[in-house]
Amino acid sequence: MNTLSSNHPVLFTSLAEIYSFKPCWSGWRRILIGQKKLKADSVLFPIIDAVKSNSISDVCWLLRKRKTEIQVAVKFARLCADSVSHLNNIYSRNAEAAAKAAARAVARAVANYTDAADYAADYAAAAAAASYMLLIMLLIMLLLLLLLVMLLIMLIMLIILIMLLTLLMLLLMMLMLLLLLLMLLLMLLLMLLIMLIILLIMQYKQKRINNL
Repeated sequence: MNTLSSNHPVLFTSLAEIYSFKPCWSGWRRILIGQKKLKADSVLFPIIDAVKSNSISDVCWLLRKRKTEIQVAVKFARLCADSVSHLNNIYSRNAEAAAKAAARAVARAVANYTDAADYAADYAAAAAAASYMLLIMLLIMLLLLLLLVMLLIMLIMLIILIMLLTLLMLLLMMLMLLLLLLMLLLMLLLMLLIMLIILLIMQYKQKRINNL
C-alpha cells in the first residue's frame, strides 16, 4: 500500500493499516470514533488527523511500525514543527531543531530516526501547551483585574454610604437642636405669659384696695 503521496505533502494512512499493527484497545477505539467508523477499511486519511482523536504518542507508535518508510518520520517531524512555528517560543524552536535533526539522521541513515520524530512531536505538544498556559494566565489576570475593579466599586459605594449616613446624622442632630430651641422658646413665652397674668392680678388687687 502506497500511503505516502509524492505529489502532496500530507502523509496518509488507513484504518486497515493501523489495525494490521494490532493497536491497543483504547487507541483503536479512539481512532474509530475520530474517523466516525465502526470497523477498519482501506479509505486513506491524513496521519495528522489522528492527532484530533489520539495522542501524539499514538501517532509516533504508528510511525515506528512503518519502519520501511523513513521519510514518514522525517515529514511527520516537519509537520509537527510547522504546526507550531507561528507560536514562536522556545518549544516551537526546539521542534524546528528536532525536525532538522530528523532530516540529518536520514541523510546519515541513522537507525533511530523515529526518536527525532518523537522529540519533534513532544516539543510541538509542549509548544501548544505553553501557548494554552499563556492564554489561561491572561484570562486569570483579566479575572483578577475585574475582581479588583469590583472591589474598588464596592469600596466607593461603601464610602458614599458612610458619607450619606454621616450627613443624615448631622441633619438629625440639627433637627434635634431646632426642636430644643423651639422648646426653650415656648418655655420662655409661657413664663412671660405667667408673669403677665401675675402682673394683671396684682394690678387688679391694687385697684380694689384703692377703691376701698
